[in-house]
Amino acid sequence: MKLSLATLGWLLVFCITGFAPTLIGAQTKVTPLAGIDFKSAPASAFYGELTVRESSANSSYAACGFGHGWLGVQELEGGKKTVVFSVSATPNSKLSESAAARDSQVKVVTLGRGVRERSLADHGATELSYDLEWAIGDPLRFIVYSETKDTETLYAAYCYLMKENRWLHLGTCSLNSGGKLLSGLHSFIGAMPVDEIARQPQRSCDVESPWILVQGKWEPAVIAKTGTNAKTAEGSLVGVEGGRFFLRTKPNSEAIDVIEDSKLRLPKAERKPPLDLPVPMGGGELGRRSFRILAYNIKHGRGNDNQVDLKRTAEVIRRLHPDFVALQEVDQQVQRSGGIDQARELASLTGLQYHAFGSFFDYQGGQYGMAVLSRNPLGEVKNLRLPAGSEPRTSLVVDVKLDAKRQLRIADVHFYRTEQERLAQARRLLEFLDGEQQDIAIVGDFNSKPQSPVIDLFQSDWEIPDKGPDHFTFRSDRPDVEIDYALLHKGSRWSVSEIDVIEEPVVSDHRPLVFEIVEDR
Repeated sequence: MKLSLATLGWLLVFCITGFAPTLIGAQTKVTPLAGIDFKSAPASAFYGELTVRESSANSSYAACGFGHGWLGVQELEGGKKTVVFSVSATPNSKLSESAAARDSQVKVVTLGRGVRERSLADHGATELSYDLEWAIGDPLRFIVYSETKDTETLYAAYCYLMKENRWLHLGTCSLNSGGKLLSGLHSFIGAMPVDEIARQPQRSCDVESPWILVQGKWEPAVIAKTGTNAKTAEGSLVGVEGGRFFLRTKPNSEAIDVIEDSKLRLPKAERKPPLDLPVPMGGGELGRRSFRILAYNIKHGRGNDNQVDLKRTAEVIRRLHPDFVALQEVDQQVQRSGGIDQARELASLTGLQYHAFGSFFDYQGGQYGMAVLSRNPLGEVKNLRLPAGSEPRTSLVVDVKLDAKRQLRIADVHFYRTEQERLAQARRLLEFLDGEQQDIAIVGDFNSKPQSPVIDLFQSDWEIPDKGPDHFTFRSDRPDVEIDYALLHKGSRWSVSEIDVIEEPVVSDHRPLVFEIVEDR
């Protein structure tokens, strides 16, 4: 097995860093079974998402690995689950035998609440762990920051607690690294002990949306390589599937795109970095709050190739990192789309766990309407009945809880069909929204052009941001008309920071619309 230098480095980190409490000392090693390396200049931050698909006891899954450590999750004996942040003074296990080891020990500067610290002093290594009952299929999110001062480097690790809707600061560690930022970035599946690997069941995970912060600019990590020429261990596979990297310890019978030449490249697609990242180094309060809304008419998952594939829809949503998604043309247990609850399925596939569905009318054994997905908890949800035209219509109005005191009201719309019908529907919505609450956005498919009477109706009280030269939203494979919008009430405490029409010619007949707002100080 031929190892790259980067892979060899993190293999050595494994050898000196224990993972479970029973693994004190260097006798028990963690062996990497599958891994990928990301090419990057020295980085200030490394963000990654990880979804474990198959697991077993004594397994490690790293979303954010770097030259001096890693951040991810473990399954221990008895099914216990943890988050682990491991930092090592050096990937050279012989350092502990030298006098320099005493000057290179990892120091814990800040320890998060409920986080345990375990020091392996003989090896200049420290492990921080936190009990988190993650489950198969959970979308797990992590970020490591680095900051230098003279020859010292600070590493701060965070994981996202999905059920609590917050980032947990695991801790900040310092190390005399020569003043170097994050390097040797990678992700991996690991197992221990080495003599048990052959008898252990299959492990697999997806590595999604890696982002790297270099000189103040976030860059998507869409190019990677395997450290061992595509096979990191006997029966292990590394490749690309569904717009993300996958790591597997054994092949299966699925048709997957396995890269045999060690080079990995995600499909070209517009991507957005996450907005809700914590302030690095555990300091201060969050600054101006940003919030990203995605408006998307998904045509019940039917693409321009006439294929119904909700996984493709989910991939579009995932790569844009929205906090909230307003969906139009959504099926719930309708025959044409396989009888599934599409809102629930998309919530599961995207990790946007809070969701709601609003029905227009009964159709093919189920219901047809619209839906919302949210990273934040939902408060009041109202499926507002609008004046009916050729088809019944509603607006799905939801209050999104930002924190204990703040919320944002969002109205999902799909006006239909004639201009007269759409005007009546818009007037009813504005009548409902008229009141003291002014932190309101209206997003969706208006089925109206910019100079139409429907859009003119919103001009006085609503900000209608200019989408720029690439403003056509329909039809996605040959866009020539603008009918999808995102509006913000002019009395809101928020302002528009960005609006983009995303190029996506296959997944739906509409292009996705990304709407970013920032809270005014």
